[in-house]
Amino acid sequence: MSERDKDMTEEIDLRESAVYVVKDGYCTKLLPMRSGQDQVIWKEGIVLDVVRSHRIRLAGEMEIGEN
Repeated sequence: MSERDKDMTEEIDLRESAVYVVKDGYCTKLLPMRSGQDQVIWKEGIVLDVVRSHRIRLAGEMEIGEN
């Protein structure tokens, strides 16, 4: 393994829930939300964006505002 390749490794903790996206040699960890979904947007085989949305379960609230 070359010296450059050694710099291109990352360790992850397999005991925690997360999603990892690797782009251009950088690893981004998406932490879990209470509820919701993550959508990965690809362009020409490369991750372009991650769209993160969440749901709000209605339980009699009079108003729902910003997070």
